[in-house]
Amino acid sequence: MADTGIREKVIGVEEETTRMTLKNASRWIAPESSSEFQLDREYLEDNGVRDIKEKYPSVDGRVRVSGSIANLPVEQGNNFGVLLNNVLGKNAGAGSDKTNGVYEHVFTPATSILHPTLSFHVDRGAVLGVKGYNACLITKMTLTQAFNERLMMNADVIGINEASGTIGSPSFSDPNPFTFDQISTLKLGGTEHQANITNFTLNINNNGRLKEVLDGNAYASDVICTDGIMVDGTIDIIFESVTERDKFVAGTVSDFVITYIGDVVAGGITYKLIFDIHKVEYTAFPFGENDGLFGSSIAFRGVYSTGDTQTFTATVWNTQSATYEAV
Repeated sequence: MADTGIREKVIGVEEETTRMTLKNASRWIAPESSSEFQLDREYLEDNGVRDIKEKYPSVDGRVRVSGSIANLPVEQGNNFGVLLNNVLGKNAGAGSDKTNGVYEHVFTPATSILHPTLSFHVDRGAVLGVKGYNACLITKMTLTQAFNERLMMNADVIGINEASGTIGSPSFSDPNPFTFDQISTLKLGGTEHQANITNFTLNINNNGRLKEVLDGNAYASDVICTDGIMVDGTIDIIFESVTERDKFVAGTVSDFVITYIGDVVAGGITYKLIFDIHKVEYTAFPFGENDGLFGSSIAFRGVYSTGDTQTFTATVWNTQSATYEAV
């Protein structure tokens, strides 16, 4: 039999209107080809003593889904809101009309242990077909920004089961990601630091896990987040003053706000993306070198702000008027 080639993967994603129920794809994302979704089956080994060294057959164990999204440029369109809604778990409802077809969506950490779930679909061509993965949750999202680069996202995903999927009719517009030169402000403690921050990494971790119970199934019954959102990251900074390091020494907290202003949609209204870590604690602030200049790679974590009643807020301006799915 002749070898059969397969085409490059197509990855689709859709919000599950009925939580944990596979839904056909109507959105498509284009991360790097190393992105993968797979069904993991575990085996219960037989270690009984039978007067031989060879192992007897194992027994089927649990089934679970694992996935990864590798180096996905954060587009200015509507799809990034789907991913933010999934990892954070809560949004403020239907988009707030900013006029000229632009709507504001505000995402914050969920107070519930249940997040809206996603269906991912992977099309591997005629031989393998399309596989769908239901009840998916992004457990960790990592955002990175460097000079002369796009805003990039990597993500770890868990899910419950695999089934035949439906990829829909994939369509892709010309790339339109947020880029380094669209950063409008980088504020630490309300002070602009664009002149001395060279790159940053932001991790959003909801500590999601599968709920596995004795209900007669080999797969989990739910996907839950019981430990709350953790936000941390790094900032590479050039020392122009000692102010921020003095805050580290003194144990002072401040907010870190990143604002992107994207392309104009209409009437001067643009796409926009804002990350607000309401209170930043520096966990490491060494003296060092940054590209031959006196600088440092700062490690930080986000903590709850009693004044803002939040740890982290992501605000997106795009063209989607409807709300993103809620639990």
